Amino acid sequence: NQLPDPVRVAAIYALGSIGTAAVSPLINSLHGHGNADSVRSVRRDHYIHHGLGENALQLDDASYALSAIGKEAIPSLLDLLESGDEWARMNAAFALGEMDQQALAAVPALIQALEDPSHLIVRTAADALGTIGSPQAAKPLGALFQETRPEWEEEIARTWSPRDQIRVNAATALARLGPLAAAAEPELIEALDDQCGQVATYAVETLRRIGSPSALDAAFNHLNVERWDPSITSNNGF
Repeated sequence: NQLPDPVRVAAIYALGSIGTAAVSPLINSLHGHGNADSVRSVRRDHYIHHGLGENALQLDDASYALSAIGKEAIPSLLDLLESGDEWARMNAAFALGEMDQQALAAVPALIQALEDPSHLIVRTAADALGTIGSPQAAKPLGALFQETRPEWEEEIARTWSPRDQIRVNAATALARLGPLAAAAEPELIEALDDQCGQVATYAVETLRRIGSPSALDAAFNHLNVERWDPSITSNNGF
């Protein structure tokens, strides 16, 4: 990561072009990079969203190269997702998601990763499931709206907790699924009342994309209640 950006990008795509022969060295490079200090740094300084793209996490160059290799890298990435350290598992989930529907075979493993002790991996796996685009992911993603774990309640910054970010990631993933998120319609309707406005906003959009009469009715009713007329002020109530 110390190389100039153009050289790094060229190296990533060169490794992607090499293909199968590059998989093992790239996987090995991810092992051991996630030492305790670096993961603590990720927790403290990165991956905090707030809807403004603040401090977006930059994952390992090896994960980009593995995603460029594609299907040949999937078995090794699945092994890494199951047995690697925290940093390696995050990068494995990310690389699989970057493959889009090439990685459909990885959906069950990514759904299992939603149970990972690390909220960083839960969020990365949710993103990957939304990008890959399988209806199998809808219900597990919807369940994240109501799930609570003690380790998700720690304040990261400005009252924003891991649970807040997980709900936002789940909502954006479901929005990317669009009509394929139909199985999560009940959870999305409940999410319209989420205390985080971003979650409710993405839930409305997903319900619109699902397009069933019940989904559209719920979205319309929510917007009808939440509508705001900018001409209404304290000096002009009507």
